[in-house]
Amino acid sequence: RWRFPRRNAGAPRTFKPQILMPAFVAHTPHELESPAHWLANQLMPGDLVLLYGEMGLGKTTFVAALAKALGSSDAISSPTYSILNEYLCTKGYLWHADLYRIRQEEEAMDAGFFEYVHRTDGVLCVEWPQNAPSLAYETPFFKVQFSKESNQVRNISIDRVLNYE
Repeated sequence: RWRFPRRNAGAPRTFKPQILMPAFVAHTPHELESPAHWLANQLMPGDLVLLYGEMGLGKTTFVAALAKALGSSDAISSPTYSILNEYLCTKGYLWHADLYRIRQEEEAMDAGFFEYVHRTDGVLCVEWPQNAPSLAYETPFFKVQFSKESNQVRNISIDRVLNYE
């Protein structure tokens, strides 16, 4: 089986964003459209987007807004049980993966998830990428971090990570 190479296996792992992107604040699900639209303008076919944040912070809603910004007219749903959903957009595909139920990276491999990582005819968005840690060795990628300021306020930061140490 094909695997991602592991670099510096014993060394501490830290993201090293090279290009700092703007931070966004959303008070409603509708306000997630602004950062999604901004990111859509940065993306190229073949890009990888890793979405981090606790459950219920709007990651799937963000991907739905991103799909719309990329020209998809499909109804976007959470791929929690299917692991990966595919949507046709105006400039290729958007693959939306949710690895929440994956407990070992091998489960994602067995499900065929990693076949989408290096495709160049679309964009791959991954919720819960920490459940497949070798994804973070794929460079460059966009890291989208969701955090909760209060029950109604979400902070969204987007970084372009060019290398990983």
